[in-house]
Amino acid sequence: MNVDMYHCEDCLVCIEDYDHHCVFFSKCIGGGNLKCFWGSMVMLLVNFILVASMVAFAAIYETEQPVS
Repeated sequence: MNVDMYHCEDCLVCIEDYDHHCVFFSKCIGGGNLKCFWGSMVMLLVNFILVASMVAFAAIYETEQPVS
């Protein structure tokens, strides 16, 4: 067993350069997928900021339509 390997009790597999077990992806995060994990976290943050800004824009500039 390599020194940088860790056995995940959740996945029951050995992971090289183990970082953590992500419950949202149900996968271990380690050396092979750490960049993809952080990329998905950045995209999630960008998506959150985009949606929050759209909601704020709609709330600020909402115009009331006359009832006919």
